[in-house]
Amino acid sequence: MKSLKKLKIFLLEARNQKLAILCVGNVIKGDDGIGPLIAERINKFISPEILLFDAGSQPENFISVLRKKEVSHCLIIDAVEFKGKPGDINLFDFHNLEDNDIILSTHFLSMKTLITIIARDSNIKFQILGIQPLTMEFGEQLSAPVKNAAEQIIEEFEKFLT
Repeated sequence: MKSLKKLKIFLLEARNQKLAILCVGNVIKGDDGIGPLIAERINKFISPEILLFDAGSQPENFISVLRKKEVSHCLIIDAVEFKGKPGDINLFDFHNLEDNDIILSTHFLSMKTLITIIARDSNIKFQILGIQPLTMEFGEQLSAPVKNAAEQIIEEFEKFLT
């Protein structure tokens, strides 16, 4: 719950500025599909002033878009191995991110590398909303703990992003 409180603070801070949400993941790899699921669900109610991107498994394709849109805040949502219990939610501040905070990212570029590239020559404030996966096997569906985490996150977004 601590991470959801930090998420609320981040969303409130970004409310009167330019917020981008970059949802990352591969829908055919079990819990790695959490980002695209959240993007699909919040797209139904999100304010049009907020930039929402379903980046799939190639978030690096959005580097130039984020730089050009004069984004002040960027929230990246992804399944992240951080040694939590399946379905645990953690909010990582990129500027205070330690090398061992995020153990595994399943994408071509690590989250830290991706954000470093985007942040170069910009003042974007980044947060990574990581959900601890249970399984990231090909052909698997989202696990129950990760689905529950998604519902909690979507509920928070509905309160603050409409």
